[in-house]
Amino acid sequence: MKRTLFGITAAVTMTFSFAAHSNAAMLEIIEPVAVVELDYFKTTYMFDIDGLTYTEGTFTEPNDHFNLVDPNQHQGWSQANNGTRYSYVDFGEDWESIRIAEVWSLYRPFTANQAEGVGLSSMWWDDDTDKIQDVGDPSVTEFALGSYDLVNNSSGQLWRPDVKVPAIDAFALGGRYLMINGQSGFHGRINEIAFVGFVPEPASMVLISLGSIALLSRRRLA
Repeated sequence: MKRTLFGITAAVTMTFSFAAHSNAAMLEIIEPVAVVELDYFKTTYMFDIDGLTYTEGTFTEPNDHFNLVDPNQHQGWSQANNGTRYSYVDFGEDWESIRIAEVWSLYRPFTANQAEGVGLSSMWWDDDTDKIQDVGDPSVTEFALGSYDLVNNSSGQLWRPDVKVPAIDAFALGGRYLMINGQSGFHGRINEIAFVGFVPEPASMVLISLGSIALLSRRRLA
């Protein structure tokens, strides 16, 4: 009887330990399956930095979270200031398993007069790409792309967060497709976007691991 209880105790203890590890998962860049421009809304440059990686931690300079900036520092997004144009980001068939903790925009060099303008906040989650936000398609409220308030000149590229929350508060996607509507007054300073988050371990993997731990505990006591 004591052997059984010990096995169960070990399994329960590891349940909390494993769950805590999953919730505090290592953050990494979430790469979409595809980025598609509609109506000449040129956003395919959003994810074209090869080898881009993200590092967790506290840094004095936000750029230090990333190992690279864009080699084409002035490409920008054309036609994104037109409210009749659209683009979308496809997160793939497994979109429901993704959790996002941070969204970052990479700003190209600019002068003070170019700092004026707004970010892209007209976005929603969808299960299709027909450019129509149907009833039930949730608006994106967690972030706006290029929303950081930059008022001074910048001679180099800057990574700045549009949203940044602890991993435990990471949010789920509202649909497979992130639909982005062009917006009048958009400043056009974004070169790149980085979604940072994690994919939690499947529950089945947790159970398999716990079963193995309990079995090992019983064998040691036998």
